[in-house]
Amino acid sequence: MLFDLKMLNKKESIACAASSEDIAQSNALILKTTNCGASWKKVYQSSRPFETIRKVSFPMRNTGYVTIQSYNPNPEEKQQRIAKTTKGSETWQELNLVSDTKAREFSYGFTDALPGYAGNVSQGFATSYGGVTWTPVDIGRAANKIRFYTTKTGKQNGYSIGINVYKLGIILHYPCF
Repeated sequence: MLFDLKMLNKKESIACAASSEDIAQSNALILKTTNCGASWKKVYQSSRPFETIRKVSFPMRNTGYVTIQSYNPNPEEKQQRIAKTTKGSETWQELNLVSDTKAREFSYGFTDALPGYAGNVSQGFATSYGGVTWTPVDIGRAANKIRFYTTKTGKQNGYSIGINVYKLGIILHYPCF
């Protein structure tokens, strides 16, 4: 299963995927090509079943984040995770998002390497520390797109899009609401 694609340049891309179409057998999977898609190599695979990679956000060339979406039906498996690269997608490190079986994440949005948002089924989370720690925030339910833009005057705005559209406001190195 493939869910998202990020073109890093004319030759390099990463694909957000799952290792199997059977979700019970699936691990979260990231594939990378350096030759315009002629061949792909695995650069990350989780070790847990019931996982996929849904979305990717690269706020800077070498720094990227992906959602590790868990469909594990076991209520004891509460930890939700993300994966982060600081090596331009060659290696990935898992980081904890929240311990909540219902917090299936959908999307990320980052303005640079540190401040960003994660959208999930019931609420959102904000980080000022590149995903090391997260704080619950209201960015709407089922936020599956988070986008930022800079006006001609340099003001930065952000929006989360899910069941509703939320304006996130100016993003600096901390969340502002």
